[in-house]
Amino acid sequence: MNRSLLRWLSICAAACLGFLANALFAQESTVVIRSPIRGRAATILSEALAKPHHLIVGSGQRVDLRRDTTYSTTVIVIGARTTVASTVNGDVIVINGDLFTHPGAQIHGRVIAIGGGTYGSALAKVDGGGESFADAAWEVARTPTAIELQDVGTRAEQVELIVLPLAYGLRIPEYNRVDGLALPFGPRINLVGGRVTIDPLLTYRSNLGEVDPSASAVVRLARDWTLDADGGRSTFSNDRWIQSDLTNSVSSLLRGIDYRNYYRAEFAEARLSRLWQTSGADVRGWIGAKTERARSVAAGGPWSFAHRRDAEEGMYRPNPAIEPGRISSGLAGGSIDWESQGVHATLRAEIESPFETPRDERFQQIVFEGRIGFPTFRDQRFDLFTHNVITFGDTTPRQRFAYLGGQGTIPTLEKLSRGGDQLVFIESNYTIPVARWEIPLLGSPTFVLRHLIGAADVRRLRAFDQNVGLRAQLSFIRAEIFFDPSTHKSTGGVGLSLLR
Repeated sequence: MNRSLLRWLSICAAACLGFLANALFAQESTVVIRSPIRGRAATILSEALAKPHHLIVGSGQRVDLRRDTTYSTTVIVIGARTTVASTVNGDVIVINGDLFTHPGAQIHGRVIAIGGGTYGSALAKVDGGGESFADAAWEVARTPTAIELQDVGTRAEQVELIVLPLAYGLRIPEYNRVDGLALPFGPRINLVGGRVTIDPLLTYRSNLGEVDPSASAVVRLARDWTLDADGGRSTFSNDRWIQSDLTNSVSSLLRGIDYRNYYRAEFAEARLSRLWQTSGADVRGWIGAKTERARSVAAGGPWSFAHRRDAEEGMYRPNPAIEPGRISSGLAGGSIDWESQGVHATLRAEIESPFETPRDERFQQIVFEGRIGFPTFRDQRFDLFTHNVITFGDTTPRQRFAYLGGQGTIPTLEKLSRGGDQLVFIESNYTIPVARWEIPLLGSPTFVLRHLIGAADVRRLRAFDQNVGLRAQLSFIRAEIFFDPSTHKSTGGVGLSLLR
């Protein structure tokens, strides 16, 4: 009897030791990226693995970084849907899974999903922003001594023929002073093992009383070649770069302030693109064509908590009239996305050359945008962003104008009060986190020194406007003030950390 009991205890002890060893392996295993290491995603992961980090191997299960938990280094999760509500003094990187930030999360770095998507919360603080490499496919192999990762380019697994994304086919809605609620609905159709993806959509626009049909298709011709096509009827804006869709929607609904001008059009567009991946860089080039038949659209009517009837700053602020008619153009462009040792730089440029315009206008327009960010002293960093529109020719249809003014560009100017076919905007931010001032539930504050300069006009740029400012941010609460050195005008306020 004693021998049986002893034997049973021995078996239990061995099982417990095996379980503990397996758990330790899941947390502390060496991760190796198999060659070749190419592209930004592999570079980001390789550099994170070379530094102190906390590794979690999810094995397909959900991983929760819980509230009131602090991680002193970057957190890397492999193979699991991940939610973050904790404090992370570094990045959060998820491989082969989606990444969700929850209210109250404090991430003093970036949130990055490789082989998945990132989904943020307006009540979470992410100092470095979010980024996803949703099309990346990574193979995970386990050996007795390591976890091996390899970029396999395209997904090999079978995909469902028809998928209903998000909530039964309802896509992420938008809200603005023209459409009211814009609610897209439609299935996603996968053909040829997922190499062809088609998104047919119907978008209901509550203020216009319209249901707009549209469809997009992505054809993955090879690992590095992609054909994108898009067409239908929609509401357009050249000002989407100023604020994100989520930010602009929340601002329109709660504050009655919309940071975009709009027009309506039926359109069709196609692009053939080629991707080159080198050590630390993704380089893409494309050619294509598009055609659109545009018309002006009135603003006003949608409900909001404030500025409902305001015709200067609020929901009834008019859209500039455009020239009705068709523009058909050839397109060419390229982008570079590069990262190394904490320095991240992007550049995107596209030239449009029309061969059909409403009044036989002849113009060529280049739109280019760039970012660079890098660490400086300790955990401080510098970030620069620029957006530019350069147009050649005698006349340009107004549907190709771009605008400055208001939050996100030059705050002391009236909203979108500067406009034309020429635009230059440069924003510089120097971020100073103060980690030693820790406030319960809210975390530590961050201060940002800001400089904004820009101009927009017709045919040629004339006067430039500039602002200097200071931003103080604590969790999702933000206060800031801006000052124009030339006019001595100032503005500022306190609110949620949604606006750029």
